[in-house]
Amino acid sequence: MSKFAQALLDKLLYDKGPFPLKQSTLQAMTRPEQPATALGGATIFTADGQPATGVALRGFGWDINSAYSRPRGEVFPIGSFGHTGFTGTSLWMDPSSDTYVVLLANSVHPRGASPTSPLRGEVATDVAKALGIGGAPTQVSESRPGAPRIGGASNQELKQELGRGTARGPVYRPASTCSKPRTSPH
Repeated sequence: MSKFAQALLDKLLYDKGPFPLKQSTLQAMTRPEQPATALGGATIFTADGQPATGVALRGFGWDINSAYSRPRGEVFPIGSFGHTGFTGTSLWMDPSSDTYVVLLANSVHPRGASPTSPLRGEVATDVAKALGIGGAPTQVSESRPGAPRIGGASNQELKQELGRGTARGPVYRPASTCSKPRTSPH
């Protein structure tokens, strides 16, 4: 996922790299494509991640600002884009900062467990804050009550690892262990 996201951003931003689509195609796919008659009562999120109503913004295959935009978090701007999966996975990309967040999860019908949907936005917010994107303060958020533990580690432990990540590139964390993070060298 990391290679896919970075290759897409490299082609979209710099028209370089092995991504198989043209830069102009990616530009068309990632800009809002709503009909002029679109209704304004959809759930969307404000720039700081708060729910609101308005016209949902979607590109071709990408969410920009709709009810499914929670993975954008509170810091990445409207205009960044992404996609979510049924089991809690998400990919969110921000061309303005050349940054992406990948969350791989496996939460099918989590009966009685905390849902992963809010976690998507919390992870994106904390990544953006840790990287100082958009002038965001670098203090990451506290765990919400009942938040799931990922890979056996608490949210605070994950946030400490995230803070030690590189300014560019993801923090990888094996789900079955609590080992130190490895960072991608790209």
